[in-house]
Amino acid sequence: MGAGLGGMSAAYELRETLGKGHEIVLVGNGDSFGFTPSNPWLAVGWRKRDEISLDVAARSAVIATDSPAQVEAYADPFFLIGTPDYARMVALSAIATGAQPGRTSADAITLFCSVGLAGTEVLVAQAALERARA
Repeated sequence: MGAGLGGMSAAYELRETLGKGHEIVLVGNGDSFGFTPSNPWLAVGWRKRDEISLDVAARSAVIATDSPAQVEAYADPFFLIGTPDYARMVALSAIATGAQPGRTSADAITLFCSVGLAGTEVLVAQAALERARA
């Protein structure tokens, strides 16, 4: 589900309802979640940005990407470049092959930074499945 206001709230409710035995996946477009209803407080100076936002990257046990090379090649700097969290980013393939550990507990958060190759991977998987069935 989307990592916007509704998705983040629903994720917390689902975690409480379903328990730790279920995976909850949120899809967002950055390293933080801002609580939108608090934006007016920010505008008038009643709150600071760090008081109404959640730094997802800092809270993540694992930060993975489908293409470290593509992260480096971004025209605009990738949102984690220049942060302490950037050094923790690993290739998803390294986790999948066991070369790097994934998360180590059901409580751990994994931040997956897709840089556009996921669609290619789906097409490759589909082609492999079709060949296997033939």
